Amino acid sequence: MRVTISDALADEYLAYATTQNVSLDAVIEKQLKRFKTVPPGSTTVVLGSKHLDFLAEKLHGGDVRSAEDLVTKVDRLAGIKFETIDLRLTPAQLEELAHRAERQGKPVEALVQEIWEKLSVDFFYVAAGTPAVEV
Repeated sequence: MRVTISDALADEYLAYATTQNVSLDAVIEKQLKRFKTVPPGSTTVVLGSKHLDFLAEKLHGGDVRSAEDLVTKVDRLAGIKFETIDLRLTPAQLEELAHRAERQGKPVEALVQEIWEKLSVDFFYVAAGTPAVEV
């Protein structure tokens, strides 16, 4: 099979191949294999290391290694599930949590833990008729 690419793209791939000490054909084959599961004509989002580092930091879950991994981490960040009930937080609510946590000098996780503990006391103890006990 013969594939033709522009000279500018070939130069870019050749420069990369040279730095990696591999052939141009090997680099191009590897690139094509990376996208073999993506149907032709599909929309794809390719993220460089700068963007992946940003997402890893914002999603508080380590490196983002695949589309499934990214979707799982965004889902975990953006909502809370109780059995079959899915409570979704809006971007404004997520920003407010981050703002309050920063103002209080603590991570968002610590603030959410405090909110959960208060909800647990208020709902599970007071609502059940048992007076809340300060711990």
